[in-house]
Amino acid sequence: MRNRALVTAALTAAALGVFASTTGAAAQTKVPRDCIHEAFKPHHITITCADGNFFLSGLKWSHWGRKMAAGKGTANINDCMPFCAQGHFHKYPVKVKLSSAHFCRNAGQTQFRRIRVTFTRSMPTGFKQTSSQPIACPLK
Repeated sequence: MRNRALVTAALTAAALGVFASTTGAAAQTKVPRDCIHEAFKPHHITITCADGNFFLSGLKWSHWGRKMAAGKGTANINDCMPFCAQGHFHKYPVKVKLSSAHFCRNAGQTQFRRIRVTFTRSMPTGFKQTSSQPIACPLK
């Protein structure tokens, strides 16, 4: 009888832990990682959805909160020389900040709606050291 009570208590605790972790995850702010799918702390974010010629990879997040996230990674940018289909990707170290969390009705959850990218060393021709742009809610 005592063993059954211990097993029941352990199963109840485990179920409550699973429930708490899933409800906490559902309340976390996410970001569109590939212009369609949203993610929590993604390792990759596509910046130019139309052609994929600018994306972030190797992202490591030092902070991820409900209103702001910050991290570092690598910007991968196609030089489009002589044109984009025959261009080459170049890598640049960057800092990334996500902000402006809003509810996206299409996704049914809160997502970051602004991204700021700062080149920490060299940067590609035509780019500013720091640039900020809106992130659209993914279409579903």
